[in-house]
Amino acid sequence: MSKTKSLTHDAIMKALDWSYDKAINGGVPGMDTAIELADSYLKKSGTLDEKVKSLILWKTPKVLLVDF
Repeated sequence: MSKTKSLTHDAIMKALDWSYDKAINGGVPGMDTAIELADSYLKKSGTLDEKVKSLILWKTPKVLLVDF
């Protein structure tokens, strides 16, 4: 028989802390850190506003797919 664990505040905070650490410091194979991702978009041509819009445009669908 399997036990179901309840979702607690502590469990959510641990998951968020882990996610934040991996986004900033890396550690997930095949994924850039937030800094590396930002740097790659800053190197592209265009204004800063265009670069930010491009980042949002191309990364939002990926985030939505992960959520589902």
